[in-house]
Amino acid sequence: SEIIISGVTFDEENVDLKGLALAVIKPVFPTMELGYIISARLMRRKSKHATPSTSAATSSAAKTRSPAIAVSLSSPVLVKEIIQAKRKLGKLHSSAIDVGMLTAAGLDGISVPALIDINEMLPAEIHRLRSAAINICRGKKFTTYVRDGAVYVKRRKDDVPTQITSIEHCN
Repeated sequence: SEIIISGVTFDEENVDLKGLALAVIKPVFPTMELGYIISARLMRRKSKHATPSTSAATSSAAKTRSPAIAVSLSSPVLVKEIIQAKRKLGKLHSSAIDVGMLTAAGLDGISVPALIDINEMLPAEIHRLRSAAINICRGKKFTTYVRDGAVYVKRRKDDVPTQITSIEHCN
């Protein structure tokens, strides 16, 4: 029962991750309370060998980007309700976060305005299937998305989506 929060820039050393997670979730799901959050941890990308970038734009973006936060919640139903509320809300901008809650989490505010993503943590096999489907469908001009732990593919906005359970369904 986890969600992933990404797009927030913060100082990793001086932040209360549970407090930050609460501050981000609260505008989407106002009844959220700190007691519903079991744990919060940073998600770091696994990279084999980091290659130094010569581009100033790339290096400055990498310096300001904070890792995603994995938030374990007390109930799978709560995860589903938060994801549905986020879907209804649409885009969540960092300006929607209460400054008082950020201060309580150890932040002075959000220094870099940005859109914040809240997504469900996918099981490893669904994540691999989604990644493979994205790579295959990109050239065919299909879109892919995950809803309630299942991967779907469709060509146009009006089309009925097809659930895929293996990569062979994409071919």
